Amino acid sequence: MTPKLTRALLAFVAALTLSTPAWAQSSGLDAQIRAHAGASIVMGPGMGGVALGVDSRLGRLAYVDFGFFMSPGNPDVDHDWDDDPRDGFRLRHGVTLTPGLRVPHRQPETFRWDVIVRGGPAVIWTLYDGPRQSGLGSDLYEIDTAIVAGPDLLVTKGPFGLKVAARVFVTKPYSRQVTGNVLTFLPQLTVEGMYQFQGIVRNRWKEFTKGR
Repeated sequence: MTPKLTRALLAFVAALTLSTPAWAQSSGLDAQIRAHAGASIVMGPGMGGVALGVDSRLGRLAYVDFGFFMSPGNPDVDHDWDDDPRDGFRLRHGVTLTPGLRVPHRQPETFRWDVIVRGGPAVIWTLYDGPRQSGLGSDLYEIDTAIVAGPDLLVTKGPFGLKVAARVFVTKPYSRQVTGNVLTFLPQLTVEGMYQFQGIVRNRWKEFTKGR
């Protein structure tokens, strides 16, 4: 990823984060900031990891989530050059920015549940686990941009909740097996606990804008 693209992505994230309370306030809603953290599961060996992030409401149906995940350790796989080159890449770490739309439905009386369909840009670290050849092969990390999409299931009661997300990362890492970029689909599942800061953002935003 080029430095120019990195700066543009960081600037977009900063602008989105700073303007979120204003967007929510203009729609008469609290920004409804929700922090989440838990387990990340990726395909292949060394699948366990951690995930965390912050989700915010932009409107009655619109949300945006800024997240991070990492999978410690290196998976040990016997990958052969004759195999599909896409099978040689393992999703390890990533930063995601995923706007989403909530599917409207009726809520039960004792708790709340929602499905949010998300999609957006990501920066991911992949590990190539192919055999060594001419000094190249195993344990080679690569940083790539990607598109990530998938649904979130949220179940909440009061300020606490559970978030289960299934997503797919679409990217084109460089394969030394075919000496070119390969379109690759990398799935991920996250299971996280969640805490919602009810009313705090709206009150802080009113204090910040008072007298301006």
